[in-house]
Amino acid sequence: MGPCLSSSRGAHGDSDESSSRKSQDPHDTAIRSDDGVRKRPSSDAAMMMAAQQTHQPELSKPQKDVGDARSRELTEANVAAVSEGNVSGTTARSHQNATTTTKAGLARDLERSSNADRSEDAASDVSETSSSSRRDMPTITTDKVTRYSVRVGEMEYSQFNQYIIVKDLGVGVHAKVALGLHIQENLLYAIKVSHRNAAVAETAVRKEIAILKKLNHKNVLKLYEVIDDQKTNELLLVLEYASSGPIFTRYDKRPLREPLIHRYIRDVLQGLDYLHHAAGIAHMDLKPENLLLMADGSVKIADFGVSFIGQSKAVNSNKKIVGTPAFIAPEMLGEDGYDPYIADIWSLGVCIFHMATAELPFIGRTIFQIVAMAQRQGLRFPPEAVVLSPELKNLLTVILVVDPTKRATLSRIMTHPWVTARGEQPLPPSLADQPLQIDVTEEEIAAAVRADPLATLL
Repeated sequence: MGPCLSSSRGAHGDSDESSSRKSQDPHDTAIRSDDGVRKRPSSDAAMMMAAQQTHQPELSKPQKDVGDARSRELTEANVAAVSEGNVSGTTARSHQNATTTTKAGLARDLERSSNADRSEDAASDVSETSSSSRRDMPTITTDKVTRYSVRVGEMEYSQFNQYIIVKDLGVGVHAKVALGLHIQENLLYAIKVSHRNAAVAETAVRKEIAILKKLNHKNVLKLYEVIDDQKTNELLLVLEYASSGPIFTRYDKRPLREPLIHRYIRDVLQGLDYLHHAAGIAHMDLKPENLLLMADGSVKIADFGVSFIGQSKAVNSNKKIVGTPAFIAPEMLGEDGYDPYIADIWSLGVCIFHMATAELPFIGRTIFQIVAMAQRQGLRFPPEAVVLSPELKNLLTVILVVDPTKRATLSRIMTHPWVTARGEQPLPPSLADQPLQIDVTEEEIAAAVRADPLATLL
């Protein structure tokens, strides 16, 4: 058989390498509970959630050949090239800067084998469609999953519907992620597949899907298809494929160069501005692992499982603690509630600090220790941070302010001298003064999927 999904860490999912032990890592996975979030935990162990061991469900076994001899040959070339990483440009409806000869040629041949009446130019047009034109396409909903065992040359691969599963990208606590090749389009997608035995809150799953269906921005990950089979109770999500993975991880021991951080953060700010001011959504789990790097160098925000939906500057009256401990704003532990949008700003500051120093600004074995350190000593730069520009240090000092009422706003950050290169590279104006463009209702969340989504959480 073709490659099975393993526990290696990929671009769209966390690994479960520490599944056999409780973790004290403040980077650990987002805090959640039965209603989609976790309230104040009763113990340190509960605070630091460990990844859980998962397994791949059995696939159905029917075999089929992939078309005629010519089609089999071409599909084999596609799968082999992707498996070996040789087709760098064919990435998930994402990139117009493709490896033209390889991508366009394969796409034309696939189109010829499936429909001889289509012209070579038309097939080329399909393969070279850019992300900007694809982004406006509405999310497709498919109500049936058909699985095959597909023979490609001497190898067998799993296939469902029109996607051949080329290889695994990662396995996380609640979902596994595979790289899928669309056999008609010759494009790659990240496909999130549910774990049937995972016990997670369906509210969070429905919320994320309802949100992703409506979001449309160049710096927010795109959901292209929801495969929702009510009969088999399967839920699969077909997303953009971020071929380069997260922009930074807990395992990176060297900081990023400041010009690279600058480029990444400018993209993140535009995506966050869209979420906050056009969509009325606070992310609530901003961290480098949820900021994905595309093959064209752009950065997209992903993972909306614990997001807050509501009016800007509305206090979260439920006082829910959500997110990843090292990136959670101090006010989230208070008794008076907090503004989720301002809490996102703190998380953004931690992301920048982490990438610039390869360290966390505040550390501890529990979220309470982390927040206590922030409140006690404030922001301090490590000795190696001497290489950072004064402008970047100033930006961090106005973001990582414990008092949320004194913390820099998103609009202020977008016009900060470091972000704008002292005015030489201004960002588009913030959407803060514009009316909301997106409204995600509770009814839409409830109706996001028909199948019971107890096993998929992005």
